[in-house]
Amino acid sequence: MKIYPTNLKKIALLTVIALFVAAPAWADVSISVSPDVPSPSDDVIITVSESGTFPNSCLPFELNAEFGSGVIDVEPVYNPEQLCTQALTENQYTLSVNVGMLAAGDYTIKFFSSTAGLVEKQFSVEAFNNEYAGCATYDFFNGILRIPDLTLGDLSYWLDFQIVGINPLVFVLVDIGDGESTEQSATLDFDTGVIFVPCLNVGDSYFSEWQILPGSASGTRIELIGYGYNDLFLGENP
Repeated sequence: MKIYPTNLKKIALLTVIALFVAAPAWADVSISVSPDVPSPSDDVIITVSESGTFPNSCLPFELNAEFGSGVIDVEPVYNPEQLCTQALTENQYTLSVNVGMLAAGDYTIKFFSSTAGLVEKQFSVEAFNNEYAGCATYDFFNGILRIPDLTLGDLSYWLDFQIVGINPLVFVLVDIGDGESTEQSATLDFDTGVIFVPCLNVGDSYFSEWQILPGSASGTRIELIGYGYNDLFLGENP
């Protein structure tokens, strides 16, 4: 059988198409956290870099982060008005999202990429050093204000308050237990119903005053009525 030039062109074209279809998609996805080992006073920045064979020509313009129990789901956000070429496209991008300050503990970032599917990264937030031992803390991840030592007479209690109002700033008591006395002990003035917290660490160290709100059927609620920097007022009830 004779092979004519026209047939050679068809064979070459079909070979190229077959190679293109059979060629596997490639992907390179990396997730980084800054700082490398954050503390509860650091803003945590998550950066995602993705390159490879995308299903179309569209790329995300920002990242969205949603929080679960020890899990941070990071999702790419696309412009709905962007016109995309519906064809396999080699492309790349790098985007970051600031998830703010996180409580000490272990976290897993989950990112579902367009090129490689689910990609995960684990990281830890280290606890404060001894300078802040005994200080109250705010868990931005769960919205929990933890007072580790409220002294009532000879007894000490730890208390967890969960945020329920932003303006004014109001928290409701969700848990309580036996605590251990510390140098940063919070105190309750029974006459005024004010809890004085000498050390509240939310990046910087503050003192704070919380008014107990009476007559709440849903549990003990406290409202922030005053605060200040501890480098000026540490241990002093203003």
